[in-house]
Amino acid sequence: MDAQENDPQSVLTYFRKIVQLRKNNLTLVYGKYTLLDKDNPNVYAYTREGDGKKMLILLNFSAQNATANLKDMDVSTGNLLLGNYADAKVSKTLRPYEAMIIGF
Repeated sequence: MDAQENDPQSVLTYFRKIVQLRKNNLTLVYGKYTLLDKDNPNVYAYTREGDGKKMLILLNFSAQNATANLKDMDVSTGNLLLGNYADAKVSKTLRPYEAMIIGF
């Protein structure tokens, strides 16, 4: 457990970041849920909207790169709030098992 506590890239640290982001952004809890790209077997993509905020959540559940079909949504205007890769960048294409939360 001490190794997890002291490692900024540990699963424990990432989990704590997710919990804090959720506590600080109630849009993730109570915002209107909209499923995107429902026919994509590799990517789970959805938005949460409320109180003037919009958040895009992208999750790649596959062992290869996968791209979310987000139609006309321009992700380049968003800010990466959390990602599970240290060098994560806002993109519709996710690396294996990549997850990101993008705020607008």
